[in-house]
Amino acid sequence: MRVLLGAVWAWAAVATLADVAASVRTLRVGRVLPDWLAPVIGYGLPVLELGLAVLLLLGLTSRLTEVIGSVLLVLFLADIVAAATDALRSSGPSHAGALLRDAGLLAVCVFSLWTDRRRAPVADRPGWAAPRTLDRLLGQHADWSRRSEERRLQRIAVLAGVALIAAVGTGLELRTALSTPEPATPPNASIADGVTLGRPDAPVRIDVWEDLLAPPCRRLDGQLDPLLSRWLDTGVARVHFHVIALLDVQSDYSSRAANALYAAANLDPVTFRAVRRALYSHQPRAGTPDPTDDDLVALAGVPALADAVHTSLYAGYVAHATDRAVHDGITGTPAVRVNGTPVSPDARSISAAVAAAIR
Repeated sequence: MRVLLGAVWAWAAVATLADVAASVRTLRVGRVLPDWLAPVIGYGLPVLELGLAVLLLLGLTSRLTEVIGSVLLVLFLADIVAAATDALRSSGPSHAGALLRDAGLLAVCVFSLWTDRRRAPVADRPGWAAPRTLDRLLGQHADWSRRSEERRLQRIAVLAGVALIAAVGTGLELRTALSTPEPATPPNASIADGVTLGRPDAPVRIDVWEDLLAPPCRRLDGQLDPLLSRWLDTGVARVHFHVIALLDVQSDYSSRAANALYAAANLDPVTFRAVRRALYSHQPRAGTPDPTDDDLVALAGVPALADAVHTSLYAGYVAHATDRAVHDGITGTPAVRVNGTPVSPDARSISAAVAAAIR
């Protein structure tokens, strides 16, 4: 059991190191941790997981590591449940597999702790009392002193480990921030405003956060497109499209399609809307292969997008926009705000909010 847990924690560390940014994003989506703490935990967590794996595989302080592992898993479960609750309201990423995985690991940790307690020597179990002879009392005192010293060293080790995790996490975050070049930004888009269509002086601002892989976004687009066209043509509203990739945990098509759409925004508003409509019309269905980059260019019908699509020109920008959206409280798509106020993502509610704004 101990070896199994050690192997699992080692695998978790390697998996987290493969995409630390996604780990930080998941922590932020769950909103269990303060936003400033998510990067520290996200970058420091692999260090702790590797430490737990080594201690368990070597058989050192296994009970302490199992306790720490159980606490971590409880925090993971709380974060995943929070993110899954938000996902039920919209098209956030599915977390059923992660819930089952971490619940199973927590059960293994608890079972291991229980079996270790049953295997403990009688003198180490609560409620045991030896006959009160001098030799026994002296022996008990020596054992008690030894165990007290072990507990003190364990507490020091835990505190040192927490400090190390915080230091490593902060250091890695700073190093990543300093060494990562500024992502290419589409000329006609910005992190704050997305891709803007409509007159600058329009009285109503509509912000739409969407993920091109999310079926609810496709359905909303079908309902909302005629209304948006009318509002844009009459100058009633300007629309800010924030194309993000929350569903990259399921498929990289989400960010690849967003990259293609931001490239289309560089051409002109008409091309942007046409490519957006084409990508929604050919949205991959569950269980079907994702379109390749060549397929994306063909679906868009704009050969000029080929270079940006094949080089993932705006992939960094898509990741940055996604992180900013999560930071701003967007945990699922579609999400809509009218003049800064969140609105239920359906055509009737949005239309009512626009009508109220222009009265």
